[in-house]
Amino acid sequence: MEFIFNERKAAQAAAWLLHRRGGAMGDVQLAKLLYLADRRALCDAAHPITGDRFVAMPFGLILEGVFDRLRRFDHAPNSPWGTLLRCGSDRAVRHCEPICRDELSGYEIEVLDAIHAEFGAMNLHELGKRMFKLPEWTDPEGGTVPIDPKRVLRSAGYTQEDIDAINEQLNAVRALVDVLG
Repeated sequence: MEFIFNERKAAQAAAWLLHRRGGAMGDVQLAKLLYLADRRALCDAAHPITGDRFVAMPFGLILEGVFDRLRRFDHAPNSPWGTLLRCGSDRAVRHCEPICRDELSGYEIEVLDAIHAEFGAMNLHELGKRMFKLPEWTDPEGGTVPIDPKRVLRSAGYTQEDIDAINEQLNAVRALVDVLG
């Protein structure tokens, strides 16, 4: 099961969390909070916010594309990441004003706010300890291991029939996107 990564929505979600945090946080911590937000949206509404790929890395669970973009300093000024976020040499990520959220639904803002309220004040170590307890955590033994969203859905109580129906809808959306470009 693979969702369609919405880079602009992911950058807006990152900027929103940074805004809620007061403007800045470390790139790994931000990637973890976005993982938790995508996970909660997937479990509650059967679709993540960003559509990014879930992965386990030695330091925990993150969104692969988001983390990759947060680690790069060469964001084009007209890219979603370059217009909404600034990454410093200290690995801190900051949002730019004004906060743009036109890609995010009211529900998605609620999820981001809830994740911030529950986990935003934790330091990186505390956050990591909590995430290592999630049922989909797998020790990647120094590498990167993809986490199938089906595994997350099963842990949230979805039946195989539910997961198959979600996958069918996802395939229909992907086919439509392919046709429309």
